[in-house]
Amino acid sequence: MQYSLKKSEILKSKKRFQEIFARGEKFRGRVIQCILILHEPAQGQGRAKVKVGFSVRRSVRNAVDRNRIKRLMKESYRLNQNILHDAIQRFSPSLELIFLYTPSLQKPFSLPSYTEVEGDVKLLLDKIIESRIGY
Repeated sequence: MQYSLKKSEILKSKKRFQEIFARGEKFRGRVIQCILILHEPAQGQGRAKVKVGFSVRRSVRNAVDRNRIKRLMKESYRLNQNILHDAIQRFSPSLELIFLYTPSLQKPFSLPSYTEVEGDVKLLLDKIIESRIGY
């Protein structure tokens, strides 16, 4: 199993983020939302590609907290990406997805724990596989 997350697999382009936010399909977890665009495989295309981005709403005022939440999401995706990669190898679509943390407005802000974030990432990956990839 490969547990690395290469720079080439991470979305950073503002234009791609805007397009995914505008046209993407949304899946909601407890504290994290996932937005994705599925590209059907082209003829002669080799392996399936997954590009992933991480974002936190600006309603989390402190940049240190925003960066910590992004690190938690990145780490939990890195350790659980094999769930998604195993599923898409059969159908070889390409995916672009963004994990978005949106804090609850009803409660006072508190940093989510790693277990909350990891549980949500696993839940969202399972939802994506069930609904979009066809398991």
